[in-house]
Formats: sequence, C-alpha cells, structure tokens
Amino acid sequence: MFRHVGASFALVAMLSICGQARSAPAEQPRSADVLFDEGAALLKAGKLAEACAKLAESHSIEPAIGTLGLLAYCHEQSGLLATAMREYGEVAELAHLAAQGAREKVARERVAALSSQVTRLAVALSEPVDELEVYLDARRLGASELGASTPVD
Repeated sequence: MFRHVGASFALVAMLSICGQARSAPAEQPRSADVLFDEGAALLKAGKLAEACAKLAESHSIEPAIGTLGLLAYCHEQSGLLATAMREYGEVAELAHLAAQGAREKVARERVAALSSQVTRLAVALSEPVDELEVYLDARRLGASELGASTPVD
C-alpha cells in the first residue's frame, strides 16, 4: 500500500514540477509538446510502455528537465529502476545547474529511494587480461567500472 501512495505522490510531484512551458518548432511533424502531452496522458491511463516511448521521443526532439523527470517516473513504474535512477540523477544535476530547487529535491529523493531497490551487477576479473573489452547492454565498461557495483535493469 505504501508503495502505491509513494508512487502516486511521486507522479503528482513530477507532473506538477514538469510543467508544460516548453515550445517546439512548428515545422516538426510531431512536436515535443504533443508527444509530451500524449505520453503524460498514456502514463495516467497506465499504458506504461507507450507512455515511456512518447516521453523518450519528446525528450529526443527537445531535451527538457521536466520531460526527463516524467520519463524517469515512467521507467520507475515500468520496473526499469536502474534506468529511472540514472535519469533522476540527471534531472537532479540539470535542475541544480538551472537553480530549480523543487525539481532537484524531488529527483534526489527518488534516487535515494531507488538506490536500495535497484539490482546491481559487479564484473570482476580473477586476473587482469590485456586488451579485454567487457560490454554491458552494448555499452563498453571502462576499467574503473570493472569490479564496481553497477545498477542494472
């Protein structure tokens, strides 16, 4: 029950701080604003996969802190906790740089809440191997990431 209360609070908080004071060029076939609105409506309707896709497309057309925050919430509700945690972290940093304290606070709270829930993976080598490349989901892990605990979905 508490998870749903917390999730509902987070949705209300993210929707209220995301705002829609954004503009996109009129020549865009599907503007970021339209995609954002569609994604938010789908999210409210519980259609998470479609909502996340629309929000991601909106953010790719016109990156915005609010869109990224709602996308993080969508990923959290979809069970992609590591993705959501990374996105909330990015929202917190961007909001800090933009002096948007309310957004930063909510995003940091979500990172903290997810930190204990996210699955982590550590890739450790028993001995160093020259020229070995390790990939996680098509992303090459740097030497500093080997042996470290990495959040994964």
